[in-house]
Amino acid sequence: MRIAVPLITVLGALVVLVAAPSRSNVTRPAAAPGPHPADIHPPPLQGRDMMQQAGGVVWWIGRGCQLERVTMSTLSARYAQLRACRAWPSPDGAAVLAQGGPRAPIVLIDGLTMRKLQRTELRGRVEGVTWTTDSQYAAACTSDRRHGIRVELLAAPFRRAATVGYHCTSAFTPAGATLTSDGHAVYESGSSLRLGRALEIAAGRPRHGYLVTALTATSSGLAVAVAPVDPNDPNAQFAILVLNRETGSSSTFRTNLRTSHLAVAPDGSAFWYEQAPGHEVLQSLRPGGVPAGAPPIAASYAWSPTGRYLAVALQDEVKVFDRRTGATGSIAAMDPRSLTWTP
Repeated sequence: MRIAVPLITVLGALVVLVAAPSRSNVTRPAAAPGPHPADIHPPPLQGRDMMQQAGGVVWWIGRGCQLERVTMSTLSARYAQLRACRAWPSPDGAAVLAQGGPRAPIVLIDGLTMRKLQRTELRGRVEGVTWTTDSQYAAACTSDRRHGIRVELLAAPFRRAATVGYHCTSAFTPAGATLTSDGHAVYESGSSLRLGRALEIAAGRPRHGYLVTALTATSSGLAVAVAPVDPNDPNAQFAILVLNRETGSSSTFRTNLRTSHLAVAPDGSAFWYEQAPGHEVLQSLRPGGVPAGAPPIAASYAWSPTGRYLAVALQDEVKVFDRRTGATGSIAAMDPRSLTWTP
């Protein structure tokens, strides 16, 4: 009978457990449903939706020197009513300075209607045009046998130009100061920035010196392309020097050939440089500066005004990349080049 006592104890415990209410069976108010993951992190827009969200106006020159502009919000296109083999839209997109050929006169085009407004009085061959960020002034680099190389400044309404300098490689800083070069030194509003030693080192300390071949302003500094005077110099190297004037830091990027033009993304995350007509190279300055899938070489590149989107000119399309989400879109075009993206 010794076994009976423990058995009775165990049976009593089981009765208590069965009689006790189970927590899992207690009825409670239903919890309110949480937000759907797609509401917190909506899927990225793709294709047309992404491009329409990007906004602004993308410009390019297509086959047959056809100047075209596409309003991204509607993806509607307009074409210039004249031949424009070269074109320089103003930063606000309200005006375009265009040229039908190397010796043709520069004309002013209304950026909205794409109609010719007037001719401008510029002497000699026009090498390029640079706008101030407020679109009020345009500096044209011109040259001829009689007057040599000059920088001519056009002010709204852009009918006549005044010679303001003789250092033709030029750019404007975001604050409106003028950056120029005589081929060796770099000047800001006429005062030397004393970059000679840094540029010489970037060019490999060539025996016969170096030349400044292109420059551009950035939000925090400038980028300068250099090339050796004698390409056969054993120390010679082609390079682009990117300077951050706020931090005093710099980065040097080697190139294979002489650089004729370059531009930096609005947020300073990447830049492109031109080594031959229709041959531009894309280079990142920091992680994520170049969107995944963007071709490293293309006919032309252009960043959106915010720097989030990148437009790339390919053989039969302008492809748009969203650097933040990786989404892409495409606009049909015939051999596009000379891309520009304005607000």
